[in-house]
Amino acid sequence: MSRVNAELVEKVWLVTPHIAGYSLEGKVQGSEVVYQALSRYMGLPARKKAGQFLPEPALSKLSFTSAAEEMASANIAIRSCYDPRQDDARMRLAMALPPEDRAQAFDRLRRDYPVRREFSSLKIQLKGTSKSMQDTFRALGFKLKL
Repeated sequence: MSRVNAELVEKVWLVTPHIAGYSLEGKVQGSEVVYQALSRYMGLPARKKAGQFLPEPALSKLSFTSAAEEMASANIAIRSCYDPRQDDARMRLAMALPPEDRAQAFDRLRRDYPVRREFSSLKIQLKGTSKSMQDTFRALGFKLKL
């Protein structure tokens, strides 16, 4: 069971459970590491790549034109993949429970975490945009279509 400092939760602007590796891509990549290692250990060829088993994301493409403002566009794209405010709301609800129920609620947040896709699952089409905007999206990990 996990312990979360409820007083600290009340003092921070944004709070989430530890979710590194909780994206669908992260879980699949972790499985691929095990598959590759097991294949090597058994002397078998690794014939599959984990990425080929990923389902198409609910949102697969966003388009921005030269009229788009760089940071506002990046914000839209980021929140299309992951909006931390949802995690924050779930975490605060869990921490509002009686102290004896918090650890179990926190563990449920992580165990029942909703499917989340990485930025790389979203193709960003940039029509006539600046190099700076293209660099921003690349740095964030989005796939670009120029």
